[in-house]
Amino acid sequence: MTNLEFSSFCKFAQQSSLASSLILKYNKAFGGGGSPMSRTGSSPRTVSYGPTKMPISSSGTTYNRYVSSIQTQESAGKMNVRNKTSGAMGLYQFMPKTLRGLGYKGDFNTFLNNPSLQNKYMDIFTRQNAKSLGINIGNMTSQQAGYLAAAHYGGVGGARKIMKGNRQYGNTNFHGKTPYGYMNDVLKRMYGR
Repeated sequence: MTNLEFSSFCKFAQQSSLASSLILKYNKAFGGGGSPMSRTGSSPRTVSYGPTKMPISSSGTTYNRYVSSIQTQESAGKMNVRNKTSGAMGLYQFMPKTLRGLGYKGDFNTFLNNPSLQNKYMDIFTRQNAKSLGINIGNMTSQQAGYLAAAHYGGVGGARKIMKGNRQYGNTNFHGKTPYGYMNDVLKRMYGR
């Protein structure tokens, strides 16, 4: 982990209890120095632990990290995978009904074999969810990125419940994982943990 990645992770840690416990383990592993650089003889950096906004845009690295994390979580990067039980498909495991709702009118086999088409609809879906949740994706916090992940998995209604503090929402309806649990899995992926 580079100093820049570590700094970003520390800023994220303030916003998530899961991340806070991970950062404590990380500090313990590196003797409390807080930076992997302390092992090589360089002086450790001072890091502030306050809420921070992490810019997300379709050309920014945080947006790319978010999309990549969803992709890894959903399909392990396999563009033409299809869930035989639910019918979810592609890199981001879109349900056919969701794709139709986003305006996709084409053949699903064409969709499965076209990663740029899948990325296009992921961008449309993310922007639509962000608008519904009142999140400005050009200037949002990592916690808000987590809410977008929860919306991707359990819908905007589920994400709103999490935003209001209901972390147990959907416990039995989402194949054994709550949207809150999914959100934390995605955030861990985003920050390399």
